[in-house]
Amino acid sequence: MKLSKHTKVNLWIAISIAMFLGYIDEGYYNFNWMKNIGNWIALSVYALFIFGILSAITFGYKKLKSQLKNSKTSTS
Repeated sequence: MKLSKHTKVNLWIAISIAMFLGYIDEGYYNFNWMKNIGNWIALSVYALFIFGILSAITFGYKKLKSQLKNSKTSTS
């Protein structure tokens, strides 16, 4: 299964933000939180939630862009 460029970018952004949140929220500004499996579960929830939001925004943007493009060609 090949992932689209937008999916890869959204995934990278979600994981980066989740890692930052793990660093400041779970780890109290250090990486000792990585030793606890419960913190990894929280990190996964952060990443999935952020990825879902980014994917929804991307989907909505693509849909809106195609509708605007179609409306411009139909009125011309």
